[in-house]
Amino acid sequence: MKLIRRIRNAVRAFRWEGAEPTESRAQTPSNYSNHAESASTNRGRVQLIWEARDLENNHPLVSGILRKLTLYTLGSLRYQARTSDPAINSAYESFFADWCKRADFSGRFDFLSLMQLAFVSFVRDGDCLLVKSLTEDGPRLQLIEADRIGNPYHSTVADDLIGGIRIDVKSGRPVAYQITRRSMGASYVDEQEVPAERCLHLFDPQRHDSYRGVSAFAPAIATCKDIVEILAGEKDAVKWASRQTGVVKTPSGEGLGWDEQTTTGDSIERITPGTIHYLKPGEEVTGFMSNRPSVTFTGFLESLQRHLADALGLPYGFFIDSSNLGGVTARLDSQQAARVCGRYQRILTNRILDPILEAVIAFGISNGDIPQSSEWRAHRWQFPPWPSTDIGRETSAELAELRHGATTYAEYFASKGEDWEEAFVQSANEVRRRKEIFEAAGVEDPIVLDQAKNPPPSLSSAEESTQFAEDSFEPPQAVRAAAARALRERAKKPASQRGMTPVGIARARDLANGRPVSADTVRRMKAYFDRHQVDKQGSTWDDYGKGRQAWDGWGGDAGQAWANRIVERLNKKD
Repeated sequence: MKLIRRIRNAVRAFRWEGAEPTESRAQTPSNYSNHAESASTNRGRVQLIWEARDLENNHPLVSGILRKLTLYTLGSLRYQARTSDPAINSAYESFFADWCKRADFSGRFDFLSLMQLAFVSFVRDGDCLLVKSLTEDGPRLQLIEADRIGNPYHSTVADDLIGGIRIDVKSGRPVAYQITRRSMGASYVDEQEVPAERCLHLFDPQRHDSYRGVSAFAPAIATCKDIVEILAGEKDAVKWASRQTGVVKTPSGEGLGWDEQTTTGDSIERITPGTIHYLKPGEEVTGFMSNRPSVTFTGFLESLQRHLADALGLPYGFFIDSSNLGGVTARLDSQQAARVCGRYQRILTNRILDPILEAVIAFGISNGDIPQSSEWRAHRWQFPPWPSTDIGRETSAELAELRHGATTYAEYFASKGEDWEEAFVQSANEVRRRKEIFEAAGVEDPIVLDQAKNPPPSLSSAEESTQFAEDSFEPPQAVRAAAARALRERAKKPASQRGMTPVGIARARDLANGRPVSADTVRRMKAYFDRHQVDKQGSTWDDYGKGRQAWDGWGGDAGQAWANRIVERLNKKD
């Protein structure tokens, strides 16, 4: 018996409780998830499309979430060229902006509207397709919704045809996409195959073997339908209760009869002002009171809505109910929402935005409409500014970071959905025009007078860098902030995208911690910045790639200016 008990305990010690069935929980069949694109999975995926579209049309909560996601992810979208030549940047941006007006193959939408429609289709249906066509006026895009990729009524799956996608069986690479057209009779006709080279497939795979996307609402479709049905039932109950004025209680429970009847036989009672009613012995009149909806009901409804938010990976307070948010909670929800939308922006950038941009710019260069440049791919996408939860606090923090060099003007203006160069050009134009206006009026500019009376404080060399010992200097706050930012951003990257050598990492840690550095180290810092100035032109600079990490690790722009000043002073001293 002891031996049997030891064997039984040994078996129990190496098991997962979740993999064991119980009396109240059945075991999942082993073939339930044997293939990411099985025939049963394909049928379910197609049915989810119909269910999600119905919810968007009839459920305000689902419709509102889709609209908010689209607004915060793609409310405004702008291409910014990032070559080293401002004139070429301007030419590229103007050419792309002009192309955006005629991006749609059908001529109905501009580029931004087309991207917003594609994003809604991607989230709601699971995926969508953008087919590229080359015309005399440049590339054109045709949006294909998920149900038109293959015939949704044909749920069979072959080895080389999965969900309307023709694949190379050996490599798994998509070869072509089957596209159908909807007829007025709600059938799918004119099936044709389009080469994969012309297709941009926007989807977010759940598994490595997935070729099609699944509606983001898939885990909560049943919950959404429950919310709709429960709300409909509760509204009926509230409507019924609102029609009840009072109740007459009788000892026998029988209803009262009225003295008159209509021509159809319905009993009625005529009520006139000042009428006095007499009750029979034992009868009483009470007002009708209803507790619908109750506090319990609203709490239960909130739990269902949280289920929906969790299924979509969205912070509940930001996207569904912000009434209880405040202070730290509001900022936390806002940051979580920003990360959700940021993830969607990266998917859009990698799968459709960058390929479309390269096709358009390449066409313009080959056609002679815009100048050629070895940096023609250098760019960034300007997404909409994120809503502020505390405008005063955040603005003060951003301005402080600018003063100390912890952020750049490009980052600051990007957070507001603006371009820093355009903002400075506009500011310079305003200063020039303001001067002309006051000179023409023959009066002094009050801002100039105020600055003359109260000049802004300037930092001396001693304040910028305290010399502790002979040829030993403490890095200023802006240099520390840049180094700390480099270490922080580097830690967020996957291993393959982390920059900085061991020497650079050590230097960043010393600078971030404010450790005094020697004159020789400052000279090495200047030499590093002189050699790596060209890194700013790299394609991954704006994405905080390896070059940007190393640059900030040595103190960034603030470190370059600081090192230059100290080396210049040391050279004069020598």
